Amino acid sequence: MTLNINNIVKYFGKNKALDGINISLEPGIYGLLGPNGAGKTTLMRILTTIINEDSGTITYGDLNWNNKNDVRKIIGYLPQKFSLYKNLTVVQALEHIAILKGIENNINSQVIDVIEKVNLIEQKDKKIGHLSGGMIRRVGIAQAILGNPNIIVVDEPTAGLDPEERMRFRNLIKGLNRNKNNIVIISTHIVDDVEMMCEKVAIMDKGKIILEGKIAEIKNSAKYIVWEAEVSNEEFLDIEKNFIITRQNKTNTGYKLRLLSANKPIKSAKQVQPNLEEIYLSLIGRELN
Repeated sequence: MTLNINNIVKYFGKNKALDGINISLEPGIYGLLGPNGAGKTTLMRILTTIINEDSGTITYGDLNWNNKNDVRKIIGYLPQKFSLYKNLTVVQALEHIAILKGIENNINSQVIDVIEKVNLIEQKDKKIGHLSGGMIRRVGIAQAILGNPNIIVVDEPTAGLDPEERMRFRNLIKGLNRNKNNIVIISTHIVDDVEMMCEKVAIMDKGKIILEGKIAEIKNSAKYIVWEAEVSNEEFLDIEKNFIITRQNKTNTGYKLRLLSANKPIKSAKQVQPNLEEIYLSLIGRELN
C-alpha cells in the first residue's frame, strides 16, 4: 500500500515551514535528508498526528489523516528526544506503552518479542535509568515497532551515538523492513545514515523537496559535478577559495582532491561519479562554480 503526501503546507506564525510537500512512499526504507531547519521534523510530526497541517492531504490506502485515532493505530514513532520513566525496567516500560497503544492480547509475549528484535533481552529487567544512550534508543525502536505498525517513523536515529553504537543502530533499522511490507521513514541530517540504511531518499531544504528518488539512480544521473585532481600546494590554496572540496589527502607534492564544480575546474581534473554526500552538498551548499 502507498502512503501519499499531497501538497502539505504548514505555517508557524508567518514562517512557512512546509511549502507544498508531495511524496508517494511504497513499502521500503525511505530517507528524508536535509539540514537542520529544513522542515523534516515538522513533516514527521504531521505524519505522526502530533500537529496538524494547514492544508494538503495524507492518505494510506483508504485511510485519511483526518481520522487521527485510526492513523495512530498503524504508526510507530521514535522521536529525536526519547525518554521513559527511569525507575521502570525495560519490560515494565514497554508493557506500559503497549497498554497506551491499545494492545490487548499477549502483551508480555509481544514485549519480549520486540526486546529480542532490538537485542536487549539481557537488559530486559534493567531499569531505564541504568541504560546507556544507545540502549535507550534501542528501547525507543522497540516501542515504535510494538503492535507491528504499517508505518515506522524515526527522527534523527543516530544523533549522539558513538560510532560502534551507530553501526549497530543502522543494522537494526535495516532489519525493520525484512518482510518488505511496511514503510520505514528515516529523518536525518547525516548523509551516511541515509546512504547505509535507505533505498530511496528525498532531500529537503527550506520546507521543500528539492530532489527525490532511488539513491542508485540519483547517483547515476548526477553527472558533471564531481572531479578528482592532484594539485600542488599553491594550486590547492586557490582551489580551496573557489570550490567545495569533499575529500583531500596530502601527497608528497601537494594534495589529491575530490571537489564540486559544474565545469572542469583545472586541466588535470577527471570527472567521477558522485556519492550521496557530494550530491547533497551540491544542492544544499554554495552555488557550483
